[in-house]
Order: sequence, then structure tokens, then C-alpha cells
Amino acid sequence: MRFSIFIFSIIIFSWILASCENQTAGEQANAFIKVRDGYQLTVVQDSIRNPRFLKMGPDGTLYVSLPGSGEIKSCRDEDGDGYYENVATFVNGHPTVHGMTWHEDWLWFTETGAIFRARDVDGDGVADEKETIIPDGGLPKGGGHWWRPVLILNNRIYTSIGCSGNITEEGDTERLKIWSFSMDGSGKKLFASGLRNTEKLLVRPGTDEIWGMDHGSDWFGGHLEEKDSLSGQPITDYNPPCELNHYVEDGFYGHPYIVGNKIPRYEYMDRPDIVELAKKTTPPAWSTGAHWAPNGFTFYTGDQFPEDCMGDVFTAYHGSWNRSEKSGYCVTRILFDEGRPFGELKYVNFLSEGGEVMGRPVDVEMTADGSMLISDDFKSKIYRLTYTGK
Repeated sequence: MRFSIFIFSIIIFSWILASCENQTAGEQANAFIKVRDGYQLTVVQDSIRNPRFLKMGPDGTLYVSLPGSGEIKSCRDEDGDGYYENVATFVNGHPTVHGMTWHEDWLWFTETGAIFRARDVDGDGVADEKETIIPDGGLPKGGGHWWRPVLILNNRIYTSIGCSGNITEEGDTERLKIWSFSMDGSGKKLFASGLRNTEKLLVRPGTDEIWGMDHGSDWFGGHLEEKDSLSGQPITDYNPPCELNHYVEDGFYGHPYIVGNKIPRYEYMDRPDIVELAKKTTPPAWSTGAHWAPNGFTFYTGDQFPEDCMGDVFTAYHGSWNRSEKSGYCVTRILFDEGRPFGELKYVNFLSEGGEVMGRPVDVEMTADGSMLISDDFKSKIYRLTYTGK
């Protein structure tokens, strides 16, 4: 009898301890991850290591790309409690797997040098069919910016190829460009140029406009700051901005010569054609924080957030490395009016007041109920942002 009471006491104590630990973890998240008033942030998946890009399937399955392990995970919330407890490996064997999009019941996805599509026929979360659209090596591989998005619009496939370095002159190569292809991977065509690193391409809802967030270059003031090392990085810390761009056919977006609102990089100011390059550069539709590193974004089209969010861009900023003080590490809303951005508000801040990084958001994806998922590859969590009222 005493033994039974002892065992029962241990069970109760363990349950209380676990409850306290969960509550403490929740309180810590609420205390250090700052969320905009009227919104709530909850964890919906924390068993997947280093989740990167997200894509919701038509049936509510969440797909998560893991470039390090070369997998895409399929996640389901089968008991309806808001947590994606059922995790399966949709595809594997794809190192650097990155961008994803849905088209005609297939999940299309990229590696650094290839594009594939796959689908789950029997509904177990594992792909039964997989096809190669552009084989390995059909796109430039690797480099300092190896990420490849994928977008399908009007029966064309679009992807972008980033800079192999920081401000590398590669205009005569396939890099720094958006390319489009026929649906079978043939018919390669140049769409736009002058990009540094655009990791996701999306169509603005209700239009055929292609948009993307592009990373600004590093060490903008480096050669001047080296001469006065005691002053730190007063130029580089604030220049150049990262960019939200509306990409148009034959458009040129400046990299590596022109940054921000048609400002030449010091390294190229002596080029005889620098003014002509500035003239043909399309400036950002919206300039964001310097070195904030925007990766994923989405246009909000749900009805869970307030009505005035409709059509605005929510962006995940992975955070800076090329600043003397950290910045970015947040999710923001870029406000649109008549199809043009005009302001930006911070919704989730993963940088504590003391400068401690509490998360590095990678991507944002809207769910069927209008809430928003946020992946964090630093703490290996996927969060849900929900509107709770004023």
C-alpha cells in the first residue's frame, strides 16, 4: 500500500514538474519574443531540426524544406489541436532542397542546380511519384548564394540565381538573374537581371506581377571604414537596404553596381558607364532595413487578421551578421495601397532588448484559417501567429 502511494506520488510530482517546465518555457517565450498587441504566438511544431521554407498543401498538410538533411517533411495536425504532431518524410536525397510551390496536385521543389516535382498518391505523407524537370546541373550550382526559388505562372517556371559572392561581377554568366522555362524544363528564357539573392518569388494576388525580397550587399563602407578602424561601421551598418522588388520582364535591378535608390557602390564609381547603369536600374518598390536578410514572405489573403491586412506583405527577416549591432530577426508587415508598398510595421521581434537572439525567422506561410506560420531554423520551431483582438 505504501509502495503504491509512493509510486502515485512520484507520478503526480513528475506531472506537476512537467507542467511547471512547460509554463516556464511559455512565459520565457512571451517575455523575450515580442509580439504585436492583439496577436498571439504559439508553437505548432518543434521536433523538426532547422526548418526552413514552408508550403501548405491543398489538404492542409504543411511541407517543410530541410536543405541540410536533403528532405522535405510533411506535417499534419490530425487531432485538430493546432499542433502538427504527425511528421513524415515526403522526399529525401535532395541536399540543398529549398523552394516549393504547388501546381496541379504536384509539389514542385528545387535544389541548388535542379528542379523536381513530387506527389503523394495514397495519402500517407510520403511521395509515391517524383519527376525531374530540370536535371542536376541544369541551373548554376552552389556559390555564396545557392538558394533557388520556384514559381509557376502562365505555364512558365521561374527561378532566380543569386550572386556567387558579395558584389561579384557576373553579368555575363547565368547568375544575378531570373530565368523562366517551359513546363517540361525546356525553352529557357531570361526574365530579369541585377539580383543579388532572392530566395522566394510570388505572384501578387489578383495580378500577374512577380515580386521578391532581395538581400542587400555587404561592406558598403568597408574600404573607408578600414582607414578609420576606431569609428566602427557607421556607413556599412546602415547601407545598403534590403529590397522588396516588383520584377518585370527585361528589368535590371542594379546588382552589383547600384544599390537602394540608385546609389553606386564605391567599388564601381569609376566605371565609365556607372551613370548609365544607374539610369536603367529599377529602384526597390520598398527599401527595408540594412542587412536584415529577408528570406520568405507572403501576401496576406486570409480573414483571420484585421481586414486592412488584406493584400499586404508579411516578411521573415533572418537577421544581420554584417552590422556592429544586430538587427532584423523579426517578422514585419509591409503595407500596400493600390498595389504599391508605403510603410512597414513590426509584428514579431525575436531580438531581445539586451540583444539576445531568440529566433531567426526564415519563412512565413498562411494557413486555411487565415493564421500565419513562421519557421525558425535557429531554435528549430515553427510558430503560429494568430489575431486575438485589440
